[in-house]
Order: sequence, then C-alpha cells, then structure tokens
Amino acid sequence: MERPDPHPLDYDWRFTNETADYIASLCNKDPTLAIGVPTVASKLDDENRNVTLVDWHPIQIAKHHLHIDVNNSPAFIGDFANVVMDPPWYLDVYYRWLSWAANSAGRHAIIILSIWPDSTRPLAKKEKDELYSWINTWGDITTHENILSYEIPEFEKNTYKKSIPSPSRFGDLVLIKIKSTPTLLEYKSMGDKWHRYILNNYQIAIKDTIHKHELYKIKKIDHANGWIWPSVSQRALGRENIELWSSENEVAAIGNPTKLIDCFDELIATGNTRYLTDEFPELSSWDIPKPPYKRMKKWIQNC
Repeated sequence: MERPDPHPLDYDWRFTNETADYIASLCNKDPTLAIGVPTVASKLDDENRNVTLVDWHPIQIAKHHLHIDVNNSPAFIGDFANVVMDPPWYLDVYYRWLSWAANSAGRHAIIILSIWPDSTRPLAKKEKDELYSWINTWGDITTHENILSYEIPEFEKNTYKKSIPSPSRFGDLVLIKIKSTPTLLEYKSMGDKWHRYILNNYQIAIKDTIHKHELYKIKKIDHANGWIWPSVSQRALGRENIELWSSENEVAAIGNPTKLIDCFDELIATGNTRYLTDEFPELSSWDIPKPPYKRMKKWIQNC
C-alpha cells in the first residue's frame, strides 16, 4: 500500500520523480544507505539495486526498511558505497545526521546530501559555511546549487491557500567523499511524545501532555488561520502550543489530551467514529476521513 500523506512532524517534503531519478543515477555502485529518502530508495528498489532505507516513519514501501530514529540510535555500522540523505533543514540536525551517516557508511563512501539554499532564512548561508568548515575536516565537498526539486505537500499547500500560491521548493546538492570518520555527535532535543494515527492516507497526531483544562475541550490556537497553521517552520511563534496536528496542517489545543487519545484509540479498535464525534464535535469540520477505512494504524513517537 502507498505511503500516507506527509505530516509536518516528519518534515516530509518528497523529491519530485525527476529529482529522485537523478539522485538514483548518482549511486553508481552498490550498496546504498538511504537516510530519510524513501523516494530514492524506491527508485533503487525498482532497479533491483542493493539499498537499505533508514526512516522513522513505520509505513514504507521499501524492500529493506530499518525503522529507527537517526537522532537517538547507534550508528548502523556497514560498508556502503553511497549514502543518500535529506535531513530536516536545521543545522543541529545536519551535524547529527552527517556524523551518523559517516560512521555508518565507513571510509571512502560518497555522501549525496540535500541542503537548504541560501535564501531559506536570514542565517542560511552562515550556517552552511559553518557546516562546510566542519565537513572539510573529514571529507571533500562538491556543491551544486538549486538542482533538487521537491513536491509541495498538502500541509504546505493549505498554509498558502488563503494568501498566495505555494512557492516551488528547491534544494542544493552536496557530494561528500569521506576521508576519515568524524566523532558521532549527539542531538540534544528528544522532542515531545506524540500519539500518532493513520486513517487511510490521513495522519493525525496528539501531543502527550499531562494537563486538564475544564474551560474547553478543544480550541483554535493563536496565530492560526482558523484551524489551519500558517507556517511550516520549526521556529514559528506559537508552534509549541499545538497539541493536535493533522497532515492537512489542521491544528488545535486540547483541554484534556488523555480523553482525545482514548477517543482515537477507540476509533482504531472499532472503526467507529461516534465516540470521537460525540466528545469533540468541533472535529467534524476537519478533513478526518469517514469509515469504512482501508487502513488504520497507531504508534507513539518522539518528534
């Protein structure tokens, strides 16, 4: 079955078919370690190549998928000719993922990396220069600007729906030839605990917080456009107040998260939405699919 719709918690921007084909063509030898790039792993699978996908989302179509979180898992020690990776576009994540990749692949592998363009944010170029200085201590770098293209996920389209058309998204390509193995760097933030659900292709997540507000069951969040969150940035003001978040970029604060978790658990167990709609009628305006469901799934994850 196909992968579900991208969710903002996964930083899930997917390469276009053309870019996935191009990156796959750069993997001249086997085996390949694909980190956070299911589209490229699928292309290599289609060519009967030797590829291992590492990705924290449990639903993948790759033949060989390691369901682990690079941010808090030991390096996967192997002998790979290539590492293809597309981390979330934040500097601290790149230090962790690149050190993890280099330790996993071994010396003389080629890392094929996507990275943010200089126009992404005010300090984008400064951050890249800092990162490249570190990479140069253990690898040789070649860069190509704005040649990787991404599909615009539904959650980003909804962000721009009421203002301007969604802009195209491009990334820079970096090729790194590993000369030595850097120290495996720690990633400091473990994120929040989320209860995550899939109904058909729709994803929804509830933050596991211990509080109870009697004044409301569910409410809209300051800085949101109704139920829609108007940003895709990790640093957006008010993002920390999101306690319910869907793959359509619908967001809310929850008075009693435990109650809502119980409602969704009941839905997963029975396929019946009545308990959910009785307790939280406001969610009838969300795009939550109606039964019957082709698939339902729950898991818990730190994001």
